[in-house]
Amino acid sequence: MTTERPFIIVTGAGRSGTSAVARVLHESGVRMGNDFDAPSEFNPEGYYEETAVWTLNQRLLTDLGLGDHRHPERWPSRSAVLAAATHHEPAMRELVANAAAGWKDPRFAITLEAWLPCLPARPKLVVCLRSPDAHAESVVRSYGLVDRAAVKRNWAKHNRRLLEVIQDYRLEATCVEFDALVERPQKATAALSEFVGHSLRPDYVNPSLQRFRRPVSTKYARLYREVLALASG
Repeated sequence: MTTERPFIIVTGAGRSGTSAVARVLHESGVRMGNDFDAPSEFNPEGYYEETAVWTLNQRLLTDLGLGDHRHPERWPSRSAVLAAATHHEPAMRELVANAAAGWKDPRFAITLEAWLPCLPARPKLVVCLRSPDAHAESVVRSYGLVDRAAVKRNWAKHNRRLLEVIQDYRLEATCVEFDALVERPQKATAALSEFVGHSLRPDYVNPSLQRFRRPVSTKYARLYREVLALASG
């Protein structure tokens, strides 16, 4: 594997293993940032999100009317995201100039397209995937009472948006299935190592993070397969 690594973006619908994947990358030597928030009861191993990037993405989502996770039905068009990002472009370019080897943020599922012109080259995307029912269960456990059906629809919107951007920009992307990561960490990290061009250590995967799993319903099975297929593309 080459030591010259591309810029890595880890994303996907929240509560789908993005922090677990970012931890494997960062602790194995693919630095995902310089300043992380402390672990919490919801992410006991840590978030591995560059704080300034998280903050800027959050500001962008707030501009788009997406600042409140309790209202997942709001969804901006791609053109609206690009228009809103113009006000943040100087800050975005400054963050890119001081970036480590990659960033992790589920919000990139919405904002990634706006960041692409600021990056020195097209990034490699790691899309984390979890069944929509498990995703909704985790959201409920983390944030309390929410509309589970709306959360699952939001899961679908995140993943469809990512597939659109990946296809339109012909981005290199792979998928890491959360259940596969925690149940077969050696196999999952070996595949991810090949994709990012750096040897990753499976012992940084904490199996206890998988508190439950849920099957993929028929309603979302096709979309789930389309995202999962990124791993074989």
